[in-house]
Amino acid sequence: MELLNNLSWIIIIIVTCIYVLVLYLTKKIPIIRGYIGEWRVKKELDKLPEGYESLHDLMISVDGKMSQIDHIVIATTGIFIIETKNLTGIVYGKIRQKNWVQYQSKHHKRQFQNPLHQNYGHMKQLASVLEREESDFETLVVFNERVKLKLDNDLQIIRNSQVVKVIQSYKETKLTDGECQELIIQLRKINIQSYKNKQKHIEQIQQNIKNSELLIKQNICPKCKTELVKRTGKHGEFLGCSNFPKCRYTAKSKNAKFDKLY
Repeated sequence: MELLNNLSWIIIIIVTCIYVLVLYLTKKIPIIRGYIGEWRVKKELDKLPEGYESLHDLMISVDGKMSQIDHIVIATTGIFIIETKNLTGIVYGKIRQKNWVQYQSKHHKRQFQNPLHQNYGHMKQLASVLEREESDFETLVVFNERVKLKLDNDLQIIRNSQVVKVIQSYKETKLTDGECQELIIQLRKINIQSYKNKQKHIEQIQQNIKNSELLIKQNICPKCKTELVKRTGKHGEFLGCSNFPKCRYTAKSKNAKFDKLY
């Protein structure tokens, strides 16, 4: 009996340690949070009925530039490109802003690329590679339920649990069954699966981040390469592009951090 009690306590301790470790890694490592978010959306997309085909974690290359697409759903109602965000805290953003801001606490904030712009770029690349009209595509940005969103009222952002319902709400027929099957074959062919190429994509992102941070330190706008100047807003001082309003790039400080720039 004593042996069983000791064994039970050992199991409880091990399970607790694993749980705490998972929580810690989920909060501390954005890459793991990203994978978890993509997995959750994949589980939701698996609920789509027959007639909808889902592809996940695609890597494509267009003119030497690689992009990673979280999910693509093919149906007669269109080609749905889905960007997922699995975040905590509060997210502030506007449709025209290049970067949105995530606040996890008063002293912990970070910028990440506007996912609407990011997904639009994916759509343009896919339209070019697949030789399809842009009207055949629908772009969706999906956030997890836990994060609080402070966005423009007209932004069409959805939550994980809404993704299936939203996709099924599209009724207009854009593709034939034959076109759907052909697109699935094309996407599987152009998907880059090798570790070497995926590593190259990661290195490309990291280099883009370094280049942008270097330009900011030199008071140069990473977007249009003109001078950055100090401006004052309701939240204090920030760096803004001197080419405003043609370029609306801003940075909170010379040490601004970026999540994705591609």
